[in-house]
Amino acid sequence: MKRILPMLLALVLLAGCAGRESGPVEPEPAPPVVENPSPAPAPEPEPATPEPDPAPAAPTLTADPVYPLAPPSHPLWAGPVAVVVENSPSARPQSGLRQADLVVETLTEAEITRFFTLFWSAPAGKIGPVRSARQGFVDMADAYNTPFAHVGGSAEALAMLEAAWGPRNLDEIYNAGGYFYRSADREAPHNVYTNTDLLGQAVADRGIDMTTVPTTARDGAVPAPGEALDVAIDWHRLNHARWVWEDGRYVRYTDGERHLDETGEPLEAVNLLFLQVGGVNRGVDLGWTLYLWDGGPATVLVAGHRYEGWWRLEPGGFVLYPAEGGQLPLLAPGQTWAHLITDESDFTISAAALE
Repeated sequence: MKRILPMLLALVLLAGCAGRESGPVEPEPAPPVVENPSPAPAPEPEPATPEPDPAPAAPTLTADPVYPLAPPSHPLWAGPVAVVVENSPSARPQSGLRQADLVVETLTEAEITRFFTLFWSAPAGKIGPVRSARQGFVDMADAYNTPFAHVGGSAEALAMLEAAWGPRNLDEIYNAGGYFYRSADREAPHNVYTNTDLLGQAVADRGIDMTTVPTTARDGAVPAPGEALDVAIDWHRLNHARWVWEDGRYVRYTDGERHLDETGEPLEAVNLLFLQVGGVNRGVDLGWTLYLWDGGPATVLVAGHRYEGWWRLEPGGFVLYPAEGGQLPLLAPGQTWAHLITDESDFTISAAALE
């Protein structure tokens, strides 16, 4: 018994020491208080893209005269420059027609047509092939008081140019060869070209007094298409052209094929003018003599909308007049092509593409 007591005492002491070494049991830490996160700010709405103005149902009408040229926002010169561009099969595809402010097509001789082109608002890196002058081209260039780029001409045209044109006569053969160049990839005479830089250099070098011409502001937008969507032009029994409304513009076809320029893009227009003109066909050597200063009936197509009126060539260029008591449309934004229709030619307007 005496031995058991000391042993029990020792066990009690050991237990007490063990308890002191482990120390008091600390309470479990309280879980952190989770605050509700503030909501992320909503993203600012993107500004709404304004809807484009709807196309007007029809062109804006006016009782005032209408000039085919629009006032250019960034003109190349104070007034336009005229260039004769060839349209025989050997001349195609042409260059620069898509950049012209106005293209006027007319018969020259036999079944061939050529283009009288005015450049004013858009640079063109290549224009041509440039070909010879005829009486009608000289009269048109004279009305616009422009420098006139061509390669020779008929005897009648050259006599007119030599009489009073002076530095405005830019003839590649006789007096202005430095403002043209000949391409090696075409045979003469279908290989003469110029561009707006060379024409501008001619204006500067020759001190040509460029004068502005009358213009009419264009309508605000191309209207919704009307019903005059297909125009077949019979220039001659061997020369047929056509304009077909496609994807918001008229596209040109020549002899059944889409008429492309040298870049592969189609020739196109939004405004088409058909100007009936008197004249005499004097054969292959002289070609047509056109009575442009007399004017005549005019048919105006703006995005498929048809109007009738009158036209004249006056100092300042072509001008369209409404019929008595009537109105004509403001032309729509886009290119304008005019066609001089003689008694050897005709045109037919329809609502749907011809098969």
